[in-house]
Amino acid sequence: VAALAGVSIKTVSRVVNGEPHTRPEIVRRVNAAVAELGWVPNPSARNLRTGRTGTVAIAVEGLRRPYLAALVEVLVDEVARRGLDATVEPTSGDPARLRSVVSAVGRTHDGVVVIGDVPPGVGEGSAEPPPVVVLQGTRSDVPLDRVDEDVAVAAALLSRQLVVMERSRPVILGADRGHGLEG
Repeated sequence: VAALAGVSIKTVSRVVNGEPHTRPEIVRRVNAAVAELGWVPNPSARNLRTGRTGTVAIAVEGLRRPYLAALVEVLVDEVARRGLDATVEPTSGDPARLRSVVSAVGRTHDGVVVIGDVPPGVGEGSAEPPPVVVLQGTRSDVPLDRVDEDVAVAAALLSRQLVVMERSRPVILGADRGHGLEG
């Protein structure tokens, strides 16, 4: 591309990466050479240069529960919308598997979204916590970022919907996830 456009490899890199301060004439020549040759950037080379993988791991115990499968699908779509790739890592509730996924940050993925609880020791031992976010984890003693549901708002919305539907005897089925939580 550089030879065909009559510019340096660094100039091609600047144009392909959309860096500012390149003359429009040079940008046109590089883009024309790219189109003529059908050249596409090599993601592996870019990853070596940036030190990033462009991949986010989503660690989940399993995908048999429809709610978890739907949540993972939404997360994968959101990661893709941001121009990144996602890998889904079923852990089967195995703490060693989750530790393995978290310890691979920087090698195979840039960060991890963990759905569910995180066992002790994950994310500890390094000067800086790894880029891990926990969703729906009940443990608050883990030194990782967390995103929790607003249970009070959810209960208010549910109550309002029951009133609108004229339901007076609701039944809640399932585990009491809020039991024992302070809030």
